[in-house]
Amino acid sequence: MSNQNLYPVNTYNPVLYFSIYFHSLNKKGNIILLKFHRTIYPLISTYQHFIYYILLFFYSLIFLKKSMNMMSC
Repeated sequence: MSNQNLYPVNTYNPVLYFSIYFHSLNKKGNIILLKFHRTIYPLISTYQHFIYYILLFFYSLIFLKKSMNMMSC
C-alpha cells in the first residue's frame, strides 16, 4: 500500500492543523488565527509561505506558553 495519496501537495494545508491545534487550546486563539490567515495569506506570494508557516509555529509556541501560565495560576 503506497502513501502517495495520503497527503497530496495541493490540499496539504498546515493552517488547518494549526487551527485544530488552537481549537484544542482555546476557541479565542482559533478565531485570532483564522482572521489572521484570511487577511495575510492571500497577500503573500508562494515563496513566502514557508516563512509564514514558521512564524505561525512560533506564534503557536508563544500562545501555548501563555495558556500554560494561565492554567497554572
